[in-house]
Amino acid sequence: MSETVNECLLVMEIPELREKDRNQAYAFFREKLGEPAEVEEWDGRIEYFEYEGDLKPVEGEGKWGIAYVISKREPDYGTESAIVCLDDLLTVAKERFHSFLDHSDYTKCVHPSRLILANLHWYSGVEAPDIFKEVQKI
Repeated sequence: MSETVNECLLVMEIPELREKDRNQAYAFFREKLGEPAEVEEWDGRIEYFEYEGDLKPVEGEGKWGIAYVISKREPDYGTESAIVCLDDLLTVAKERFHSFLDHSDYTKCVHPSRLILANLHWYSGVEAPDIFKEVQKI
């Protein structure tokens, strides 16, 4: 059954995955996060993969990133809320996203200018909003 979903995410793009296909991204995330909870494959190509928990891959606009789920609300599954200060978000980002970066290039570090704070609201019967397309610079 489809329903309304609300998520608050802290997202960081992974530059090494820019313009990579789903098979390449799947291999990358499988190495970092282990086996996903759900995988759909057709004719040797990964069509879809999803992880459960507080870290999950996101894609859009030819980009791939890693998202930390700050809070998620689904009507039938209860509510989780989070009130977090910005310093704590940066600390969480550095701790959780560090292993996803190529550390041979110091410009690819976890930095506030590379983080996206997204509050998403969508109907679960359709795909989640494209974070990289929807991001707005203030």
